[in-house]
Amino acid sequence: MDVAISILERLGQAALGLLLNPFYYLSILIVMWNMRRQIFFERKLYHSRLHTWLGDGMRSVIAGLVAGIAGSLVMSVAGVSLQPSAIVYLWVGALLLALIRVRFICFAYTIGLIGIVHTALSWWPEPDRTAEWYAWIEPIARLHVPSLIALVGVVHMVEALLVRLQGAHLSTPLFVESKRGKLIGSYQFQGLWPVPFILLTPAAMDGPALPFTPLFGGEAMWSAGWTFAALPVMIGFTNMTATMLPEQKVRRSSLQLFLYGLIVTALAFASEWLPELVLPASLLTIVLHEAIIWFERRDESLRSPLYVHSGKGLTVLAVLPDSVAKSMGIRPGEVIHKVNQQPVRTKEQLHQALRQNPAFARLEVIDHNGEHRFVQSALFEGEHHQLGIILSPDDDAQYYVKIRKYELFRRWKATLGRRHDEVRYEQRPTIPG
Repeated sequence: MDVAISILERLGQAALGLLLNPFYYLSILIVMWNMRRQIFFERKLYHSRLHTWLGDGMRSVIAGLVAGIAGSLVMSVAGVSLQPSAIVYLWVGALLLALIRVRFICFAYTIGLIGIVHTALSWWPEPDRTAEWYAWIEPIARLHVPSLIALVGVVHMVEALLVRLQGAHLSTPLFVESKRGKLIGSYQFQGLWPVPFILLTPAAMDGPALPFTPLFGGEAMWSAGWTFAALPVMIGFTNMTATMLPEQKVRRSSLQLFLYGLIVTALAFASEWLPELVLPASLLTIVLHEAIIWFERRDESLRSPLYVHSGKGLTVLAVLPDSVAKSMGIRPGEVIHKVNQQPVRTKEQLHQALRQNPAFARLEVIDHNGEHRFVQSALFEGEHHQLGIILSPDDDAQYYVKIRKYELFRRWKATLGRRHDEVRYEQRPTIPG
């Protein structure tokens, strides 16, 4: 009974600390700002919006809260904890790595490097503890690296869950330029979730002992006492596809993230039991993360673009919510073959066929399996001029997304000599004729 009361009291203190933590509220504001930015570009590209900043933003906040509770339970049982010095090294290391590549800000790289440095320090002969430089490396030497590696694994499994549940809904259709200079349709996945973790942490505190011994650390780490500490984390997912349906891409990406998290967590447990495995586990934390990125890029490059028009008709890139096309069951990637019995191969032919009967539309659609089906609906005044269908781009598209290179710190241009990707929206001049 005393243990249950103590757990509830310390959980309440950690929850209060989370409510008073400005970084958690800052992460929520970033989510809302990112959603408004996404809607701005949707309106610029399509003169309509596919998302709502408040509704979709709050769904991301709630999903992050639920995912944080689930991840906290897993990490508390395992005994995943962070020393205060570890938090400092994580953020400083992530910011330094961001100077090389922005995507290196992921903790997988920072913790992997910390594990490598930790192992290297264990190979050194006994250092001079009175030296000034020793104060900088002593915290790394005392870190519990298996616990940090487990944190990487659990966070990525939580990310996989969030991507699987909300990734497709948060995707945005885009016009992009292919390697051959032709405009094609694409989907960008850009999800942000504020995830509050509450970690069981060893601390010198009076009170009852834990009713169980966590898997990491053993009796030596947890015998002095324990408490809970709040750790707000921002989890982000960014990806693009021009060759798959949004649901297909999300399933593949979430599965890869989950398998990565599972493997890394297993490596953390193995290195806890066999300290000799800390170095291989740290290296694999980095290598496997890079392997996921390489595999996705290679897989995308080997596939043919999906969102391009063909001789069979006009390919659907996206469908607006609450539109006639949505009620008809038209889906991205399908081809509009005929409208009101008229073949359509251009936007002009589509508009002309729809004007033949302003009160009714009958479409012949080729689905993802190459089969033809017919859909129809009555039309009312004020309906979208294309029934709510966003078509794949043609050469007359005014706006498209261009991948540009930008410098993270311009004044370091001559020193670093590296550039990074940034998505910008540019106006494309109409091609005469």
